[in-house]
Amino acid sequence: MSKKLATFDRILLGLLGIILIALGVWPILINFNVEFAEYLAEWVDHDTWRTLGDNNWWVWVLAGASALLLIIGLWLIVVNLRHRRFNNVESAASNEQGAISASMNAIATAVAKDLDSLDGVERVDRLVAYDRARPTLQYTVVANPDTPLERLTDAVETNERDFREAFPNADLDTSYKLHFTKVKPMKDLAE
Repeated sequence: MSKKLATFDRILLGLLGIILIALGVWPILINFNVEFAEYLAEWVDHDTWRTLGDNNWWVWVLAGASALLLIIGLWLIVVNLRHRRFNNVESAASNEQGAISASMNAIATAVAKDLDSLDGVERVDRLVAYDRARPTLQYTVVANPDTPLERLTDAVETNERDFREAFPNADLDTSYKLHFTKVKPMKDLAE
């Protein structure tokens, strides 16, 4: 997700939240006879809203608005769920004589396999993509709840140190998310 998209999402969510809060508070204020809320309610022409569906053009406006909102909704979903991926990262040792690049996808796969080989780790997911306009290697480690956290953090620190020693000038961020699966009931452990 880019910074612009994150900002747009926050503004859109903020506006939607303010509108929904206002629409929720308005009837409450009318119930308590707040003068301002009652004044706003007088501006609503209930007869016009009631007969709106009787107009010939209403079906077309409703269909057009529905289609437009469907397209905007699908666009928002796609734009927020897709990852902007990258693969090759140029080395700082590159110069005018030639460029040296490394495939981060292959390196991330190797790191994920190394983490996956730990006792108690059930799976490791990896993602090589931009996060907030920064190239990022993201790892999600899912482990058994009996696995000591210290074992996982030691492995993550070792992998991070090894990665930074192998690529000292790589302008990349790394993110490690450690998750534990649910604790099983005692009857399941007896089996």
